[in-house]
Amino acid sequence: MKCLLHIGTEKTGTTSLQAFLVENSAVLSDEGIHVCKSAGAGNNRAIPAAFLTIAKEDDYICSKNFSNIEQRKAWCESTLEDLTKEIDQARAYAHTFVISSEHFHSRLQSDSEVQELAARLAPLFDQIDVVCYLRRQDKLAMSRYNQMLRAGRTPGGLLPQGMHLETGGLPSSYDYYSLLQRWTCAFGKSSVKVRIYDKRCLIDGDIIEDFLASNEIVVNRNKLEFPASFNRGLSAQAQVLLLNINKQVIDNPTEHLQQLRRHLTEFLNASAAGKSAQPSAQEAKNYYSYFVNSNRAVAREWLDREDLFDETFAEYPEHPTAPPLEACLHLLLDFIMQYPGFPGEGLS
Repeated sequence: MKCLLHIGTEKTGTTSLQAFLVENSAVLSDEGIHVCKSAGAGNNRAIPAAFLTIAKEDDYICSKNFSNIEQRKAWCESTLEDLTKEIDQARAYAHTFVISSEHFHSRLQSDSEVQELAARLAPLFDQIDVVCYLRRQDKLAMSRYNQMLRAGRTPGGLLPQGMHLETGGLPSSYDYYSLLQRWTCAFGKSSVKVRIYDKRCLIDGDIIEDFLASNEIVVNRNKLEFPASFNRGLSAQAQVLLLNINKQVIDNPTEHLQQLRRHLTEFLNASAAGKSAQPSAQEAKNYYSYFVNSNRAVAREWLDREDLFDETFAEYPEHPTAPPLEACLHLLLDFIMQYPGFPGEGLS
């Protein structure tokens, strides 16, 4: 049985792809493709968490409220035992076992973590294909800006500032060469499948279609259900409102303000998708320049070409864009009028 190990990266349509896999798991199962369930529905996050070095913690591990290291180790082993049982059961009818989590990319940052994962999975499968989608770093940064706003943070700008280390190193989430080296050393170069997350590069311009076709997953399309889009970009005015309330909550973290922020975030996610604020073309190009050498090394070693991404920046304006104050005020008024307790439509 083959394993498709989808490792992300983050902000490359993983939520939509995982929702598709969950929604169509029965149809896929009929075709011999098993979608992992024991490690979490959709995002099989428990697996990367189980291989996170014991000295490290992330939000997922913290949510487990382990009282000591031994309890955490027991959970890790139990998680992997459940995964092994699921694989053994699937082998009776499936030719492909799909594991998906963008947290493989963002959490397993050391060679040893990935090598331990490989050592655990290798005896369970005849073949393992590591599927990795890469997004141009300036576009990734702007998508993560929205993610940080939704999480209550106050990023300093659309593109991270001061992130290029004086030592010449790159931030781990943006350093694709180190990422692929880490996974290649553990699984072998022929096992690492690099895909480019760009509508012009994806098959039919879609992450789901690309994942199915590039991994030779053939299913009767009439039986498939395709989910709505997830994590749509916030409009520029929505970004302004979230940034400012996040600042207020950080300065004065009362329960009332936190509740207000939660309601505003939900409202904006549902009602304020649109074109986000944009840096200038020159700002985006300057930011991207940090990654050119690393990206070209990736292109040569994994794709046998010179350029990893389309390096034109024509989609950006000549000058940075910001929403007019009037548009922000209109959006704020829309929120106030539906807010619970407001005299009118917001009452329920």
